[in-house]
Amino acid sequence: MINPNARFTVLEHCITLNWDDGPTLHKLIAQVRYHRPGSVTARTLRVFATHYAGEPCVAFQRREEDLEVHWEWCALGGGWCARLKVRNASSEEVFADSLDVLHVEYATGGQFNLGAPPGLWQCALEGSMAEGGALAWEMWTPGTGTGEGFTRRAELLVYPTVSNRTRPPALLIRALPSASPLPTELRLNLNGERFERLTARCKTDGLLLAPGETVRSAWFWLLSGDDPAELLRCALPTPEEA
Repeated sequence: MINPNARFTVLEHCITLNWDDGPTLHKLIAQVRYHRPGSVTARTLRVFATHYAGEPCVAFQRREEDLEVHWEWCALGGGWCARLKVRNASSEEVFADSLDVLHVEYATGGQFNLGAPPGLWQCALEGSMAEGGALAWEMWTPGTGTGEGFTRRAELLVYPTVSNRTRPPALLIRALPSASPLPTELRLNLNGERFERLTARCKTDGLLLAPGETVRSAWFWLLSGDDPAELLRCALPTPEEA
């Protein structure tokens, strides 16, 4: 069943999502990668849960000389959704390379915990349940295509074969349909002993932003439960545009 007990907490200027008897994601941030015209040097603007920007969503703001970024969160269907709004706040054009809506990394103290070592994690093949098909899985295996983890286009479902929770918890991260035409990517890097990195992004690939222009990412929805097939069957509309 769906686990509705998702707690959203601000800790150490980052987001922690924790489900009772379920997954934990600790030290979530967002980041925008971009560059200026004529420059080959990529810049990264990291967005923390520091400057609260108010309702209707739980929103945090970060601004520097080039960009103004809003990182928005809202509760939805027993889980949480997040997206980025990025405005060119400068007087010159900039090029957006990637909108990383969710980013958590072991090297900076981040955690992704399912109650089992990553060597026991499996990831659903995208679209395997389409048109009545059976749910199919990829296992983490060293020295193969999954040796460094898993990459999915719009839907990442992770589920351990065993866990120290009451029942093994699945976590679904899904890019919800929206007016944003940007392609999405979900990437989970790990090894047999340790989680390394999780990123859910919109790939802007050098999208030109004129002065004052804004780009919005898709919403990424995080949902947990003990029945992976039930998670995949869940269908929710995109949250209201802010």
